[in-house]
Amino acid sequence: MQVVKVSKGSISRRTQDKKYVAQIVLTFDTGKTRRISRLADSKRDAQKTLCELREAALQYNEVNNPPPEPTRHKEESFVYYLEGDYLHEKEFVEHIGKRTLYASRNTIRKHIKPFFKDKRPDEITPREIALFYVELGKKYSASTVHKAANVISNAYRKLMRDGIVKKSPCEFVKKPSIIQEEKKPLTEDEVKRMIKATDIYDRDPWTKTHNMPVYIRLALATGMRRGELCALKWEHIDWEHGYIEVKKAIAYLGNKMEEKSTKSGKSRSIAVSENILDMLKKHRRKYATGTHIFPDKRNKNKPQNPESIRHAMDIIARESGIERLTMHLLRHTNISIMGARGIDIRTIAMRAGHSQLTTTMRYLHTNEELNRRAGDIFKDI
Repeated sequence: MQVVKVSKGSISRRTQDKKYVAQIVLTFDTGKTRRISRLADSKRDAQKTLCELREAALQYNEVNNPPPEPTRHKEESFVYYLEGDYLHEKEFVEHIGKRTLYASRNTIRKHIKPFFKDKRPDEITPREIALFYVELGKKYSASTVHKAANVISNAYRKLMRDGIVKKSPCEFVKKPSIIQEEKKPLTEDEVKRMIKATDIYDRDPWTKTHNMPVYIRLALATGMRRGELCALKWEHIDWEHGYIEVKKAIAYLGNKMEEKSTKSGKSRSIAVSENILDMLKKHRRKYATGTHIFPDKRNKNKPQNPESIRHAMDIIARESGIERLTMHLLRHTNISIMGARGIDIRTIAMRAGHSQLTTTMRYLHTNEELNRRAGDIFKDI
């Protein structure tokens, strides 16, 4: 392969680190081209480097050595952009939640980086994107592939916006389909078995906290999220009017707990019955004597770790024989019961902390009694 043309070359300056880039383009007798670039600290050094590159390229045919390989600078790679500018914009401009940011960073580090390595954004092809989906799908669920695909496609939209690439390689690549299985709420019998298993768990001498009986009953009665329950303080209870103020949530990120806003970013008030308030009063007198309703085992003024709640739920699930039992299933059951009892969807969405009604509708199931009552409305037509 012979070099038939060497460009005059160009010198440009990068905005991120103010370094100069000297580059030339070689054209071979096969019609293929290759860009070669080098970094320099000053414009004068860049000019000198440019001359050296041209001389090396012109001598190529005489000494029959391959031309210099294209220089790879990690600052030019797609992964470098994702870990830097992309995540910074997500955090400081879009203000996404810490948990979402943490998940995106893990997706980039664990899945995207090992596959694409030091490739520049303009070098990644639709075929490589499709191959990435295939390889990731061999080891992980379609949901995991979707999360990685969303990061990549969102990043390319920003790259096109900024004029760094002209088009996205994701445009014609289909993401894997996610089949959402309908989750069934707990039956009345399963609720009784769960409550019984929770009480057994609480009496076990190895149990270090005594939050779970109240925690599970309150989760079932309010539909609050795990982190929201962990963040509850006694000052959030309106004893006179029977309301619980949901203002914050606890997230467990990077081996430490952090208090954050609710998922919707808004606080809400959830009305509770008198028996729930009585249960909370007894819990306060007997165990939760500090600031938090569900305190840490060592410090009553600190919240219980959400991860320890998950471990407790695993034990209760085994004890009750309900393998599908999770904290989210309690939330799902709460919303489904309200829908079955005829509570209007806007009230349900407000109590659940959903910003969109379409989210609430995913939790609701067809109720034969309500279906029949709806049909009877039109019996005189």
